[in-house]
Amino acid sequence: MYEEGRTVISKNPFLNQNEKNKDAYLVEIRGNDIGFSYALEDTTTIIGRSSDSNLMLFSDSVSRNHLSIIKLSDNTYLIKDNNSTNGVYVNGIKIQEVTLRDSDIIKIGDFGFKFLDEHNDESQYHKELYNLKNFDSLTQIYNKRYFNSRLEYEFERVIRYNKELSYVILDIDFFKKVNDTYGHIAGDYVLKEFAKIIKSTIRKTDILGRVGGEEFAIIIPETPKMGAVILAEKVRRLVELHKFVFKSDVIPVTVSMGVISMSNFEIIPTLNDFIEKADDLLYLAKGEGRNQVRYL
Repeated sequence: MYEEGRTVISKNPFLNQNEKNKDAYLVEIRGNDIGFSYALEDTTTIIGRSSDSNLMLFSDSVSRNHLSIIKLSDNTYLIKDNNSTNGVYVNGIKIQEVTLRDSDIIKIGDFGFKFLDEHNDESQYHKELYNLKNFDSLTQIYNKRYFNSRLEYEFERVIRYNKELSYVILDIDFFKKVNDTYGHIAGDYVLKEFAKIIKSTIRKTDILGRVGGEEFAIIIPETPKMGAVILAEKVRRLVELHKFVFKSDVIPVTVSMGVISMSNFEIIPTLNDFIEKADDLLYLAKGEGRNQVRYL
């Protein structure tokens, strides 16, 4: 029987309950990914628009190598403006170089971050909230809501800066048959293993999401069509060769994919056109026998 007034608290699967902060963190409080926390693990962390930066911020308001955060030998952190165009502000004051203190607010162009030192447990709280909001609890990759928001953002950025963008839509073949034959727990196992294979194959700058029951997608920034096709074919082959074993059952798994790139269009498409073309290619792959990659 349901008991009114009773609160049940369960453990977050993303959070290591025994984890202790070893690093300071930046938590995004203004920008494109509010709640995101970045661990300052390196001796020097470069923040800027450049793809060589440790923490990339995509905005005209941010210089290519906007600032550096340097971890000193006494575990304090020095923030330094690298001659940026729009400057660096700490607690509303423009700085050239200053030692950060716990809970300092850093303004970088259109972005805002809160600095939390390694003694501040608030970073765990932010990580937990961020993961609950943006990640799929089963596969621990981005959920559909977050993935779609990133796709929209990357699409707009590519149009603005005239860069390349590729997109891959993936669907596990005959997944209903997996559930029907081996059970839903086995199906969950297949989904988790499948996500692990893709995560281990893509770059850090690529964005993987679960966008349906057995449907996944990858955003591949600044990559032309053939680069995305090579990645997709690599994933297809790895899935085909991987031994999915649940209890004593070996489960055969293959995947069909559609790959699209901005270079496929003579005129700039809408985001819906872009997604629909990838879906058409996925359906073509499935209609022509599955376990294949289709592209224009």
